[in-house]
Amino acid sequence: MARPRELFNTPAPQAMSLMGQGIADAYANVGQIEGRGYAALGESIAKGITGAASAVAGYAKEQKQIESQNKAYDNLFKNPLVQNMFFQDKQGPEGVITAKEQASQFLAQTADMKPSEKNMFFNTIVPPAIGQYYKMQAIGAEQTGAMGRALVGVGPQYAQLEEQRKQRLAEQERYKGVNTKIDEFRSSLGSFRGMFSQ
Repeated sequence: MARPRELFNTPAPQAMSLMGQGIADAYANVGQIEGRGYAALGESIAKGITGAASAVAGYAKEQKQIESQNKAYDNLFKNPLVQNMFFQDKQGPEGVITAKEQASQFLAQTADMKPSEKNMFFNTIVPPAIGQYYKMQAIGAEQTGAMGRALVGVGPQYAQLEEQRKQRLAEQERYKGVNTKIDEFRSSLGSFRGMFSQ
């Protein structure tokens, strides 16, 4: 039988031997690109989860601090000295309402407030009122000392005593203003809560 004639008598060109290599390189590059993409996706998801976890932890820490401050303010209003700073015994329709009873009523009004709302309320009222109280005490002590010196025979200080008396009266008016603000806060507590619940 006759052998068929060979169509190609020469060896295959070198380019043909490298043809498959380009395809293999392309698939390898695709794999690398896809792998880098998944790695970047995983990294960004991890950063997102870490950021969310740290935000939640920060919020929890802040809430704990606010609740701790609120508890300290509640305990502060249970102290008789502080009760007398903020409230004075007064005659009501049912008899004498003591400073302790008024403080209890005040705390009962703030009991159902949100922690952040309650904290803002206390921070607005308490520090200025305590500062005003101690300033009044200092002016009173200074005036008492000056009056004592005047009784001993220091007559020329009368004008200074009169000025101190005027200052004390002015401070008392400012103190009444702080008490008026406290009363206004108490009366508008409902609208104050409504503002934060929206």
